[in-house]
Amino acid sequence: MYNISNPVVHIAFNSDEIDRVTKPIIQTKTDRAYIFTFYKERIDQETNKKEYKVDQNLQRYEQVVKILENKGIKVIRNVPERLKHIKDELGNPIDGIPVSYHDYVEIMQKISKIIFKERLENQNVDIKINLAVGSKITAIASIDCARFWDVDAIYVIPEIWDQRSSPDEPLSSGRMQCVLPPKFDMKHPPDKLIQALMIINDEFEENKRKIRKNLEKIETLMKIQITEDLENLNSMSSIQKAYLKVSEENKDNLSTNTRKKIDELLKEIVIMIQENKYGILKSKLMDILRRNNLVISRKYNHIPVEKKLTAKQLSAFYGAMNKQIIKPMKHWNLIEETDDRRNKKILLTQEGYLYLKMFENMIIYNKKIFKMNSY
Repeated sequence: MYNISNPVVHIAFNSDEIDRVTKPIIQTKTDRAYIFTFYKERIDQETNKKEYKVDQNLQRYEQVVKILENKGIKVIRNVPERLKHIKDELGNPIDGIPVSYHDYVEIMQKISKIIFKERLENQNVDIKINLAVGSKITAIASIDCARFWDVDAIYVIPEIWDQRSSPDEPLSSGRMQCVLPPKFDMKHPPDKLIQALMIINDEFEENKRKIRKNLEKIETLMKIQITEDLENLNSMSSIQKAYLKVSEENKDNLSTNTRKKIDELLKEIVIMIQENKYGILKSKLMDILRRNNLVISRKYNHIPVEKKLTAKQLSAFYGAMNKQIIKPMKHWNLIEETDDRRNKKILLTQEGYLYLKMFENMIIYNKKIFKMNSY
């Protein structure tokens, strides 16, 4: 290891240009390298089964690993369990850190996780991301990550380009010059708003868990399987139709008490699906945000969360929530608010979901070490 107090970590994407991957890592005296490998997952429309496309340069990846390990550089591998069965055309199992080179959000997520992990272990870690290898999308996501998390993005300029004597040789060779593109501050929602996004999303996810649990109870009571895929439940009609069909066919086998229990479970499912589809009640959101100290009323903040608020206190907290959370989130186009005169509801926008996916790890990290620059 080169430097224990200030370790150097390098992030790159597997490529047929071995020198363009390995030489910058060696030149910067790297301690650990994270090399992403390509994979693509899709659903076959006819068979409805998952199909995978794997990195055609897996053999080059093994060469990269060998070169780096011979120099004493540790190469981090992390293949998820669900992908370990995947092989390329030659029968080589997928290796490295698999990521879709065409999925901006997945790339952002995986690079961010590496940055969080390394900085939690050592605040002084020097992290570099190689922009020169991979796809155009990996380069865009990498430079955005570098700007968001304040790490170095490097572009590698080869001394020799496209002078191959055979197609098997790499496009670039010779000395590799590492260039640092200029950095600019990027605007993003303050971490408090990302926390609020996570809280709203957690509520929707909790509803999904409860829906699955209720369905399993109904299936047990009816002694039959209603649905095979509980992950994609987004409509009440399919559940009701299945229930009505099965209950009609088995009416003689279902007691009055069993039917009553099933009806109660169905009513709960209806409420949760409607909440996920049409939004979380603003009153419910206020309670959740208050419990998480994201809504602060200077005058009434001393009141315990479990204590019922008076109308005046409630009005003060609503005003605080609108000013501190709702209006800023609308400004960032993270949420929508329904036009109901009473029982207003809050829904995440598409942009809100995108921010949530990209920065879902940010808050945990902020609380421990790193404070993102908010404008």
